Amino acid sequence: MDRNMHFAGAEEVWGNSVAELCHDVAELNPEFEGLLKIAGPLDKYYMPTRYPNGLPGGIPADAFTEGDAQMALSMAKQVLDIVEEQLR
Repeated sequence: MDRNMHFAGAEEVWGNSVAELCHDVAELNPEFEGLLKIAGPLDKYYMPTRYPNGLPGGIPADAFTEGDAQMALSMAKQVLDIVEEQLR
């Protein structure tokens, strides 16, 4: 996503929020406006799956199921497909 923002003219890209990156890139390229609905939910996986203390209790392995992982992978693949298409 940040590569596309650089490609679209952004000088600096900061942050780990997929939703914010989608919003920012859509401002540079309106073709990405629909991306936020697909990619935004990925933010909820960032902290609790990356950091063991990212949950109020328990560990990520107990809080997330294989179905959650498959859903996140599906959303991420959709995002990559859209970004790759725009880079062509």
